[in-house]
Amino acid sequence: MSLTALLTNLTPSDPNFLDQYTVFSDNDILILNKPAGLLSIPGKGQALADSVISRLQNICSNILLVHRLDRDTSGLMVFAFNKAAQRHLSTQFQQRQVEKAYTALVMGHIAPAIAERGQINLPVRYDETRPPLHVVDIDYPKPALTYFDVIDYSSLPDKDHVQHPVTRVNLKPVTGRAHQLRTHAGYWTCNCGRYTICERSGSVFSYTTMLTCHTSCVSTSSTRSDSRI
Repeated sequence: MSLTALLTNLTPSDPNFLDQYTVFSDNDILILNKPAGLLSIPGKGQALADSVISRLQNICSNILLVHRLDRDTSGLMVFAFNKAAQRHLSTQFQQRQVEKAYTALVMGHIAPAIAERGQINLPVRYDETRPPLHVVDIDYPKPALTYFDVIDYSSLPDKDHVQHPVTRVNLKPVTGRAHQLRTHAGYWTCNCGRYTICERSGSVFSYTTMLTCHTSCVSTSSTRSDSRI
């Protein structure tokens, strides 16, 4: 069955969203390349009502959420067309059977101070003094594990056009703690477990607590066979 045949209640403007961002679809699964700056689900209030799931449900009333990405994270996001597919996919996420990879820009040149390939195995917890942020806490009982590979080094200008070193890295989270990648990246560059990933601001980069990160790979098993998608 084609994607068009699966969709109901089409509105004149909504199909463009699917045409632009669909990466894969079959009878059970839809994978989109989510743009940065768009919420996965609606927030509180009308100003935060626009989201990926609300746009999709305007096109296809039975589309179901499987997982989320942060608003400022772009990349691959998985949805289900029916309850059975949603259960199948959600179970894989819960049991850590889904392979995920992210590409991020991190402030500074993290090697040779840190190896160009390795892992960060540091617990991450909610920071009650700075909600909704998170910090590294070695005494926190829940583990947080991220594998990383350095891709390359470069420099980018800040808002005053001063060049600063950045490192492009592949990140593979084993656990899925809230704000895990941002917090682990902060531990790299300032050893404080706070956010130090670059945020694009127009044509320049400003150093803020926001995330510049792209979900470059998601691998999951098909709902109808043991093959990988």
